[in-house]
Formats: sequence, C-alpha cells, structure tokens
Amino acid sequence: MKKRLLNPVFIAAVAGLTYQLLVKYGVAPEAGVYQAAVDIVTYAVIGVGIYKTFPTE
Repeated sequence: MKKRLLNPVFIAAVAGLTYQLLVKYGVAPEAGVYQAAVDIVTYAVIGVGIYKTFPTE
C-alpha cells in the first residue's frame, strides 16, 4: 500500500481528482495556485523519502 501511495502517477491522479471535486463544488483555487501546492507537497514527500535512506548515527 505504501508503495502505491508514493507512486508519482497515483499522486497525480489523486491531485487531479481532488481538483475536479473542488471545481464541482465551486471552491477551487486558481489552477496555478493549486499546482504550486501540489508541487510543494510532492517535493516534500520525495525529500522525506530520500532523507529516510540515509543511515542514522
């Protein structure tokens, strides 16, 4: 399950679905703002994943 959640295609699909739901209910931010938020969250997930690969001292 964890491997599936960290799959970039899955993350993109969830982000797209979330945005479509926000548009449907009329509470969606501008596309650029939403894309920036998704990018920040995605980079944070990638960074945490890379950080966890370093050995602890």
